Amino acid sequence: MVIIAGKQGRPSAGGTWRSNSIAHIILSASRGALPLDRLLIAPHAPVFETPKNGDLSHVSALEQPLRGLWAGTHAVMDIGAEMFDGYPAFASDQGGAITIDSATRTVGDMPAVASADDWFAMITRLRIVMEDPRQLLSGAVSDVAAQRLVANGNDPGSVTVPGLDGEPYPAIGNEQR
Repeated sequence: MVIIAGKQGRPSAGGTWRSNSIAHIILSASRGALPLDRLLIAPHAPVFETPKNGDLSHVSALEQPLRGLWAGTHAVMDIGAEMFDGYPAFASDQGGAITIDSATRTVGDMPAVASADDWFAMITRLRIVMEDPRQLLSGAVSDVAAQRLVANGNDPGSVTVPGLDGEPYPAIGNEQR
């Protein structure tokens, strides 16, 4: 089970798994093994301080409240299935990103990025981040970066960074530093 606690970005950002960059990273790193119903985004859940000197007391103190949050949320999900048996069930759609081309005029979600040179899709993602208040800026690339990292055996040196790798940057002499 995974709980992403605390707010991120704008007050309205990151509330769905499709708009939360941390969710994308966790789902990619699990290589599809983590079902969406085992991932909970809780922007108002309590968060712990960064542990100092190995002191995990703040982390330990939040275990019970976070387990209670998890249990309460999942209890309602389970009751819904029993109460409305015979009606269509909710199923999280983790399907792939949509494909776009130059004829596409609107999109409701992040488009797929075909390659490190797919600037049309990447710039469209930046526009979505600006126009959709649910999105986080990091969400424009975090899913792609996580997928490429996993595909390259978690070797960051093997991942192409669009806009940085392969670009002809001018050499900087010592006098310009």
